[in-house]
Amino acid sequence: MVESTHYDAFISYRRENGFLMAQVIYDRLKERGIQCFFDLEELRSGKFDEKILVAIREAHTFILILPKDALNRCVNEDDWVRREIIEAVRCDKVIIPIMYDGFEWPKKWNAEIPKEFHGLEKNNGVSGTQEYLPAMIDKIISYMPQELIHLKCTFVSDTRKMEENTRDTTIETEFISTEKYFGDCIVNSDNIERIDMAFHAGAEWFTSIEKNDQLYIILDKRIPVRVLLNFPDVSEIVAKHMRHKHKHYMKFEECIRNWQELGREYSDLVEIRIVDIPILRRYYSFHMKDAHKDSVNVKHYTYDNARPDKNFQSIFNCKSPYFMLYRSEFDYLWNQAIVLSEKQVFNLSNKTGKFVDTVSFITTCLNDITNVSGIDMYFRGGSEWHLNSAVVELLLHLLEKRIKLRVIINEKDTVEETAKHMRHNLRKYYGYDKNVSNWVELSKKYSELVSVHLAEVPLMRRYYNVYGEQKGKMKISYYTYGNPYPEKDCLSIFDSSNLSYKLYSEEFDYLWEKGSHEVS
Repeated sequence: MVESTHYDAFISYRRENGFLMAQVIYDRLKERGIQCFFDLEELRSGKFDEKILVAIREAHTFILILPKDALNRCVNEDDWVRREIIEAVRCDKVIIPIMYDGFEWPKKWNAEIPKEFHGLEKNNGVSGTQEYLPAMIDKIISYMPQELIHLKCTFVSDTRKMEENTRDTTIETEFISTEKYFGDCIVNSDNIERIDMAFHAGAEWFTSIEKNDQLYIILDKRIPVRVLLNFPDVSEIVAKHMRHKHKHYMKFEECIRNWQELGREYSDLVEIRIVDIPILRRYYSFHMKDAHKDSVNVKHYTYDNARPDKNFQSIFNCKSPYFMLYRSEFDYLWNQAIVLSEKQVFNLSNKTGKFVDTVSFITTCLNDITNVSGIDMYFRGGSEWHLNSAVVELLLHLLEKRIKLRVIINEKDTVEETAKHMRHNLRKYYGYDKNVSNWVELSKKYSELVSVHLAEVPLMRRYYNVYGEQKGKMKISYYTYGNPYPEKDCLSIFDSSNLSYKLYSEEFDYLWEKGSHEVS
């Protein structure tokens, strides 16, 4: 009898020719609530890691990805796939082979193949090429021990008292893959007027089989597409801090050429523009004939995170104030990409979401969190900590309570490149040099409590993390181009049990240690 386990399935694949199929299966099973272990090459890039064997033992099902010649290297004792299969057999796991791309079971096993391989072909297997993807996933699930499938819901942000004040029923924070989001919308293709996209490069639209198929389905249905990209040197400033050290990436120049070629092939449907303002998030938006069904899908880039599926994602429908905020940002960038020096008239919707100011947030945290030991924060300049009376009073209170502060602000040239696109034409702004000198003065006066770093990379959001010995709470507000009103920026609040809390706190640590330096 199979014992209760931590994972539903372990996905075994060979990196060279099995990764794409493994990724698709992982994404689709995750959408169904199936808990899988899939290392995304992180453990698979060097010496065999014993964590792999532990993960196999913790799963009741072993999904074996088998493209053509996948077992040829299993004659080698140090081969990863060989060791994984042996462990799965020894642990009596339910094994489901996924056979595609011309894979065939050997008529007779090689003498160098271990005995554990004998009989693998008798397991219930699934064809990865002859069956439609949803049917393939259905069959995989049907072969799993039904009484042991966890069927946990995918992550939705945990909210408590303050989060309830910021909750918007027009926002969907459950992780939904790009493929599913587009697949669901394409079903109503007759109602689609246009699709807008913005990202650094969009390489996966050419490297992912499923995304590439969806792109051509969209174009075959005569749906216009607008694509906004960054110039290669601008993308590099941000993207170099989000790469996996063992993964090979398509060059930005190649991505641009691919989009340009697509634009030439479908010149009446595809429009490509390039902007020299750093794009801070991946953006998709469907414009429908029935405008009430319009939606915006935003995923925020995160420094030191090479796993896009971990990035915080929100989907907004047309009733959300953030829907128009991000639509307007795209239009602003799109217009800037036409003539970068031209000043565009830009109006925001008067709608706004629930706003939690800095003083209210930190004061609430001080009351809710036992023995607050520190506060981490980053922003472009943080001038309100020197100019706003209520915030200054809060700062003095924190210092009196001996709470340590770590602060990251942008360097002058970096902040100017982004901030100039978020200013009101008639408003006067605090001098940046004076702002830096104020932080330096504060860090010298309270050297045992206040540490300040300068970052060269553009900070993409305002970040506050209040933490104690056992828990913490975080407030994130995302900068938006073309929006001079901070209270209109999209706001998220996470406590320390939340996955996004861990994601953003790790980003802060990365920026503190590697993406910034102490002020002199």
